[in-house]
Amino acid sequence: MNPELPSIVIVNGRLSRAAGNALVQTFDDGPTTSEPGGEPLAVARQGGAEGAGGKLGILFGFKNGGLGKHSIVTRAGSTLTVESSAGGVSTVSDGPLELARITRGEESTVVAVSGTALYTIVADPAGVKGDESYRLRVLDAAAEPVGTLDVILRSGGWNITANTLLDLGFALSDLDYFTDRWLNVTGAPLKFPNLGTRLVLREAPTPANLDILLGVCVDLSVGLRAYVAAMR
Repeated sequence: MNPELPSIVIVNGRLSRAAGNALVQTFDDGPTTSEPGGEPLAVARQGGAEGAGGKLGILFGFKNGGLGKHSIVTRAGSTLTVESSAGGVSTVSDGPLELARITRGEESTVVAVSGTALYTIVADPAGVKGDESYRLRVLDAAAEPVGTLDVILRSGGWNITANTLLDLGFALSDLDYFTDRWLNVTGAPLKFPNLGTRLVLREAPTPANLDILLGVCVDLSVGLRAYVAAMR
């Protein structure tokens, strides 16, 4: 391992289905968190913050993802709500406190409740729609790239290629560190609207910003929201 290797963050959020028919998105932030006894980074549930009526719609199969108030419980103990709304705005909240607002359009902006711009989600320059995933880029407030965000459509989309890491600024000499940990890790095919999300960041965000980015992932995968024009 290169001792000067940057602190890359990779968060996989895989979809499954609960007994009550709700979509569940389980986030792991390292190979060990998905092993027996490992604790996931967070677990999101479709309609987890809904009233009884919304949950009945999920139970009877009328809502396979999409609009609603979805819950996230994090390893750190937070309980968040992601409201995937019609129109162009979604929100991420911690109890009654709104943390961030996501405005969707040709690209999507993520703004903290204070009004501070956090992120912009844009189309991958190489193209958004691939055979295996939708490919997006995450920019910071200065419009500098800080990571990638994929919505996985087929099981092969879980593979992380060397190009993914090279695009984030890693050298070829660094890639051996990731080969046995992250490259070519695949998931089983599932009959869902998508298979989940993968977020790759150059550096660890603040805990608050990580919560917000998890909300973005849930909005994309469980909420089925389009974050760039090419996803519509």
